[in-house]
Amino acid sequence: MIVVVLISILALVFTILQSLGIWKHGMAYGFMLTTFLLMIHYQYGNDYNTYYDWFLYIADSNLGWKEIFSPDTFSKDPGWFIISWLFSLPFGRSGFFMMVAVLSIIEGMIYYKFIERYVPENWYWLGMFVYLFHVCLYLLTFSMMRQSLAMALGLWAYTYIKDKKIVKSLLLLFLCLTIHKSSIVLLPFVFMAYLPKEKGKLIAIVLTVFLVLFLFVGRLTENIMGYLMLIEALSDYGSTYGHVDTNINFGLGYVVKLLTMYCAFLYYIIHNNTKDSDSDIIIMATVGILILPFEGVITLMSRINFYFQMFYVAAIPLTYRYIPNQVIRIICIAAYIMFDIYGYYLFWAPKSVFYEGYLHFDTVFSTLFN
Repeated sequence: MIVVVLISILALVFTILQSLGIWKHGMAYGFMLTTFLLMIHYQYGNDYNTYYDWFLYIADSNLGWKEIFSPDTFSKDPGWFIISWLFSLPFGRSGFFMMVAVLSIIEGMIYYKFIERYVPENWYWLGMFVYLFHVCLYLLTFSMMRQSLAMALGLWAYTYIKDKKIVKSLLLLFLCLTIHKSSIVLLPFVFMAYLPKEKGKLIAIVLTVFLVLFLFVGRLTENIMGYLMLIEALSDYGSTYGHVDTNINFGLGYVVKLLTMYCAFLYYIIHNNTKDSDSDIIIMATVGILILPFEGVITLMSRINFYFQMFYVAAIPLTYRYIPNQVIRIICIAAYIMFDIYGYYLFWAPKSVFYEGYLHFDTVFSTLFN
């Protein structure tokens, strides 16, 4: 636990130094540190052993091409199954550690490039803070390996969506879908780059209407989500991951944080409505806020919301830097940081469902040299 916290703080300090113009490659070295921890972690995270046992089953089964593409083995999350199988071919049981290392590098590179591309350098520090201390991003990558990979690939797909490269974005999202079915929520946004950004006020009004409807027509939304849970894939996913608690609650402080974020997002959408603006990122992040009322109805929604909260790494610095009044800007940033740190603290608290799984950090070297 202490190792992860200290490395995260050190990576943030490195990034702050770059934002201040003191160290040119500070964020890159920060990502190297945090990615290295992901590469070498062993039996760390609630779901680690589940993925490890699954990999050992594949490695010990000596499956061939015919078996790997059979309906029995290909019916659920085939992308992850094939990735595991490919790493087991040359490395056997030890291939799991190689797979974790390679996927960690891929995910770290995607987040690094995303922040580097969309966030101004003097605001890198806030993007890095969100990545490290918003618990559904870096921290949960140690545990939810499949969804973390699907999220990172979805973030990569956005760069093609932004550039209106529909075929490439669809291919990446299809790959996400084979790894984790919940990533299907990203498919409707493939064509969002064609939204008329000059209609910023209209987009803001539509988003606000949806938020009000979701908040005050609770019974209707509850019934809709209840019907969705009849779908087998969603039902299985909800029963498997429904116990996961990301420490989100709707106390007064959290509501203040959400309202602050929402107002900042809408302000950016309304006033930064040029053709080349990054309003699409803000819209994706805003959808995450719209989904929050559903989390009280169905536990599945908290995990689906991760696909929109991952855009916070760019949306938070982009919008908060755009607040014209310096005093209000500082207050909003301070409030966001304070509440994220509080959520980070709750993640490590003894009563957290993650406490036991994240308490002792161990490395892969302990098993490789035994």
